[in-house]
Amino acid sequence: MSSDNDIQKFLQVFFGSGDPSDIFFVNLKPPLHKRSWRKINHNIDCYLTPGRFAPEALTNTGGTVLEVAALPLDDVGSATVSKVTPEQARRLGAESAIIRTSKDNHHYWFKLSRPVLRTEWKAFRSVVDGIIGAKPDNPAPSMLFRAPFGRNSKRGNAVELIKLKDGDVLDVDAMLALAEPAAVSDSEQHGGTLQLNDPAGLMALIPNTIETREEWGNEICHQLWALTGGSEEGFKAYDDWSSWHKSYDADNTRKYWDSIHGVTTSGRELLVRAQRLDPEGYAAWMAREAAAMFDDGVELPVPLAPDEAKAGLTFTPYDWTEMCDVEPRDWLYGDLLIRGFISMTVAPGGAGKSSLIVAEALAQVTGTNLLGARVPKALRVALWNLEDPHIETKRKIQATAHRYKIRKADIGDRLFVDSGRDQRLVVAEMRQGKPVIVRPVIKALVEQIKLHKIDVIVIDPFVSCHELPENDNTAQDMIVKEWGRVAELGGCAVHLIDHTRKTPPGIEANTDSARGAKAKTDAARVVRVINRMTDKEGESFGVGNPRQHFYTLHDKANMTMPPPKDHREWFQLENVNMGNAAVRAGVGAGITTGDNVGVVVQWDPPAVTVLASAENYKKVVKFMDGKRWRSDGQAKMWVGNAIAKALEIKCHTTKKGREQINGIIDTWVGQGVWQIVEDFDDHRMTRDFIEIKGEVNDF
Repeated sequence: MSSDNDIQKFLQVFFGSGDPSDIFFVNLKPPLHKRSWRKINHNIDCYLTPGRFAPEALTNTGGTVLEVAALPLDDVGSATVSKVTPEQARRLGAESAIIRTSKDNHHYWFKLSRPVLRTEWKAFRSVVDGIIGAKPDNPAPSMLFRAPFGRNSKRGNAVELIKLKDGDVLDVDAMLALAEPAAVSDSEQHGGTLQLNDPAGLMALIPNTIETREEWGNEICHQLWALTGGSEEGFKAYDDWSSWHKSYDADNTRKYWDSIHGVTTSGRELLVRAQRLDPEGYAAWMAREAAAMFDDGVELPVPLAPDEAKAGLTFTPYDWTEMCDVEPRDWLYGDLLIRGFISMTVAPGGAGKSSLIVAEALAQVTGTNLLGARVPKALRVALWNLEDPHIETKRKIQATAHRYKIRKADIGDRLFVDSGRDQRLVVAEMRQGKPVIVRPVIKALVEQIKLHKIDVIVIDPFVSCHELPENDNTAQDMIVKEWGRVAELGGCAVHLIDHTRKTPPGIEANTDSARGAKAKTDAARVVRVINRMTDKEGESFGVGNPRQHFYTLHDKANMTMPPPKDHREWFQLENVNMGNAAVRAGVGAGITTGDNVGVVVQWDPPAVTVLASAENYKKVVKFMDGKRWRSDGQAKMWVGNAIAKALEIKCHTTKKGREQINGIIDTWVGQGVWQIVEDFDDHRMTRDFIEIKGEVNDF
């Protein structure tokens, strides 16, 4: 085992400081720079990289390597990479340190006369490859190597620093002088500046979904710099494009662009990327550029052939994290809304969805449990009703606040309300027969979400936020996933409210009832469905006007365990008179009453409070006597028969009595003390049975 003193000497020799916390912060590949082993630890796998990252640019998904402080070589070979032998490594000179990573494998560390800049790295490594006569194991500047301490859990041995002495110092400038002259870029051929007429138009064709700083900077930025000769107009296009990314930083973007003083790329790859991603858009942009450039006698670089374009895919090693240390999901409202993801509520017209959304928004901004859903804290909510005028949403908000005794101070500055009649929100449209995301709108939306620190944004209804064909799966998948990017970039939950198609009377709506293409609900992580109370249910519950009642069910729950299939959450629209008759008196003659507004409140079916009591539950369980009771109302062993006999419901064979019994079954299943399970009967046929899941004192 390496001594702590020797380890500190190693860090001092190669990185200029013996303090691990200083070294590892800027020499750990993201997201490892936040790991707890940023100190000497001999019991776990520990790594660092010779490439120094910019500390201010480090994120969980990427970072920019500014320079390389040392040269390690690995003698571990693979099927696709040549093995570097000790003899080959020493063709560079005497190493300054050797780290034994396993019984037969070592890392050889060489000191450098000065750090190798990121822009010099490719040329420097080409010289190294030529001298040693082998290709080392991945020459990327961000390549991870084992630290001179810790364990190799795969091989079951300690990682040791077995040599540390004054070795040869590699002359970086002398080695760079041996590199082949870089190919002259197209921008240099045209006097150092190839001014594109519309670089922003080119970048608009390329969605910024880049996950690595390496690709973002070393590829995209350098290629655009080459195409624009590093002009200010080129920077503006790059800065605008960069702002779409969740890790965008204006200062770092400016510094990165200004740090480039020459490139070895022509920029053709950027043109190919745009052409591949949006062929029609690229053709139109190219035509505009050609018209402008040919007038000046300047030719555009010819794009690479399609087979020359590189996909740039890499596999990411899994970063093991102890289960208790995994970041938990950030649930914002019950099990419906989660930060960074899309949830969807699907409802028929006139069922009360907009009133429900208003009540939930007030629960969220006040941080109170108004409708039975947990709210972790007072949230900031943006409610955008694209269907109703602003005044109608105001009526719902004020009536709901009155019903729940919510005051202005309880809401503070956390609620934002907009109407599609005053301010359109169209984030996707058809252009020349092709679905296109309206990037300026998305950008402005994300900026507003970040500016006001929005936790939840509600779009009601979803169909009004785009102008794409509803039945086109490809188009609908594109727009819903774009909303997913909004959730991720804005760090908020996105709640999309959608309509159902018309369903026959008595048929319960579900996720598949959503109007249009199925790709919409497929892309959402949670889908909640609203159904009106049917006349039959109203009769069973003794409700005079069933149209004032509805229930919700979570029909799709990818981020949590789904509730029992018969679980329902019931609500009622309760009338609230706004008392604004005096205000309205001048509008029309004879108006003496204020506006009546339906406010959503929780509602428990009467069968729950009267018949499905804890005492009755005990009676029924006792009567069931451990036998296998069925959920099928046609079966001889229907559990309803046990309920009827245990509770002495004499009219259980009548329509009303049977509906009461079904209400009791639904209640106990919904509360989780009973569960409907599939099993084989005595004839090996698959049937649904009632299984008791909770003790009676759980009810």
